[in-house]
Amino acid sequence: SLNNVASITAQAGSTYAWTISNGTITAGAGTTSITFTAGASGTIQLTCIVTNAAGTASAPGTADLTIVPIVPGGNTQLTVTITGVTTANVSTSFTGHSNLTATTVIDCASLANGSYTITANDVTSGVIKHYPWLRTQTVTVTGGVPSVNAVTVLYPAPTMTKRIPNALASPAEVLMDFVLVPPGSFNMGSANASDQYAGAGVNAGFPLSSQLVHPVTISHAFYVAKYPTTQAQWLAVRGGVNPSEFSTAKGYSSDNLERPVERITWNGIRGSGEYLDQLNLKGLGTFRLPSEAEYEYVVRAGTSTGYFFGDTAAPLLDTYAWWNQPAGPTSPVGLRTANPWGLYDIIGNVWEWCEDDSHPDYTGAPATGLAWVDASRNVRRILRGGGWTNDDLSPRSAFRFHLPAGTSDPTTGFRVVMDIVP
Repeated sequence: SLNNVASITAQAGSTYAWTISNGTITAGAGTTSITFTAGASGTIQLTCIVTNAAGTASAPGTADLTIVPIVPGGNTQLTVTITGVTTANVSTSFTGHSNLTATTVIDCASLANGSYTITANDVTSGVIKHYPWLRTQTVTVTGGVPSVNAVTVLYPAPTMTKRIPNALASPAEVLMDFVLVPPGSFNMGSANASDQYAGAGVNAGFPLSSQLVHPVTISHAFYVAKYPTTQAQWLAVRGGVNPSEFSTAKGYSSDNLERPVERITWNGIRGSGEYLDQLNLKGLGTFRLPSEAEYEYVVRAGTSTGYFFGDTAAPLLDTYAWWNQPAGPTSPVGLRTANPWGLYDIIGNVWEWCEDDSHPDYTGAPATGLAWVDASRNVRRILRGGGWTNDDLSPRSAFRFHLPAGTSDPTTGFRVVMDIVP
């Protein structure tokens, strides 16, 4: 990574080659590659041979590799961890810092017979962290023939902005910002009574047993909208009349288009010909609602506490969420502080619809993070995150809520997920 000494942990006898593009290293100007030969198993690699631009190799020596900081648009080295590989040719470059991708290519031609797991690391460039689309891949070599000739590790852009042609006359387009969510595992659910919703009647809540803590693994990275879907984004896709309670037409200020769209039913988002269908027809990507597991994963953002900022609401809940405002209205998105993964209003402001049907407990829930959808769809759908009218329990990371899919309410909105198609 930038501004750091680059090193690898090697196995005895293994050889690793690094190619440096558009950068310089302390071994000398014009250097094109460094080949490391491992010392004792598990030690940091110190012995190296330096090859210059003319192809001349140095005598064995020792060196610390320092990758020089570069300007956006240049190249720098990324890394992968290779487990069980005796020899490998690893070539990596990263271009840009935002809406571009990077790839690592691992040559499998020289591998001995056996099964190899290739695990991609997260990479930090300055303050920006890069995540692989797929964390692990497997290569099997039989009779000297690998199952694939090369493994490509894709590093999607850390952020992405989509420009939506506006169905209204002005402005010409509306922006939709996305944040990359890394693959990973977490424990979903809670054994804390504070995460139990005790509603009644048609909105009867979930018993504490429904919060059964269970492991979930998200195998692929994906993009999630940085903010809840705004009124401007809804109108850009759908046109027509703003359905929101807190709109200019109903006497609210002109910043209403940056407030979350609300009074949106699940059916109005997911139904045939509705919002997501129309957004997907624009050729900008593949968009959907998050699963309940994905929503809890991005809310937690690598944490395991009751809230992503700790176990108690005070004193930080006001920093991150709009809550306990029974007189309303909703607030323009992005005015509170983002969670650790850069997502705004992921708690508070409006409840957010998920794809999943409602189930009384987590028994039988997918361990893959996929939406839990019945063959015959339940009348109710899951919502997460809490709304502007609620107390300090609903923004908890594991707190669940459900409503009939046809419910139109000024406290409910949504945000979209964009899948990555390599």
